[in-house]
Amino acid sequence: MSDYRHWTSDEEKYIQDHWRLQTDGEMAAALDRSEGAVRTKRRELRCSPQKTWTPEELHYLEDHWGTVSIPGIAKKLGRTVNAIKVRVARMGLGGMLNSGDYVTFNQLMRELTDNGQSYSYQMKSWVKNRGMPIHTKRVNACSFRVVYLEEFWEWAEQHRSFIDFSKLEPVAFANPEPEPISEPEPVLEPEKIRPWNGFVHIRCEACHKESTTCLRTPTDTYICKECGHEMPLPKAYRAYTRCECGQKGAYLTNITDWAFDIPCVRCGSPNTVTYNPGRDCYGPVGSTQRRTKPRKKK
Repeated sequence: MSDYRHWTSDEEKYIQDHWRLQTDGEMAAALDRSEGAVRTKRRELRCSPQKTWTPEELHYLEDHWGTVSIPGIAKKLGRTVNAIKVRVARMGLGGMLNSGDYVTFNQLMRELTDNGQSYSYQMKSWVKNRGMPIHTKRVNACSFRVVYLEEFWEWAEQHRSFIDFSKLEPVAFANPEPEPISEPEPVLEPEKIRPWNGFVHIRCEACHKESTTCLRTPTDTYICKECGHEMPLPKAYRAYTRCECGQKGAYLTNITDWAFDIPCVRCGSPNTVTYNPGRDCYGPVGSTQRRTKPRKKK
């Protein structure tokens, strides 16, 4: 039988009034609850020394992602580099090199040449001899040479006889700027509908509160512990976590955000997971989720 105890309004108020004065362990002793449960509830109540993201900061991040370096954004907003990466993952802004009005030098050369030219020849012939504008962009510990599309087309107007545009795809690096195309929202294909069991992380469709629990028997409905709403469980997505305490977890979830938090079952710390299109599941932030083939024995 489950020993779960609903949080009362008095307990929540106690945490809101004392989280600055007492540690999680001291509040846990006062409320007769585990330290992990108090830590999770405190974070749900937004009682944390971490700074809350303001609308102005989110707008700045969205406008400058891909044009300003990650350390530069972190310095401007007064946050850590890791905090910027986590927020970007939650906002679904994509990779750093795919978010600006530029392409890498290698991408441009693949479109304009037959790949028979060496990299050193391309740099000498295109950049040094003919002055094609090129810039260096740093992403984490790696540096990339990039070409801004507006500068490229201004340069290309002066070197029409040198460039073979017949190799260029009709929609590649379009000039002038194409009409804006509304990108469809990412659609996550659900797994085959079947009863849920095991560890689950569910967001109530009525009160939008999230809950983590273990379903000991297969079921296709869920009753929210906060508001009592009964909801069907037609969609299941897999989510995998890896906590700093060493605990790993596998869950089913009905959440379709690009990123969200799942509390650790051992220590209660939130573990951020992001959607991995390659495996159609959620995994820890920064994990590639690659599968490598075993090496053959010689």
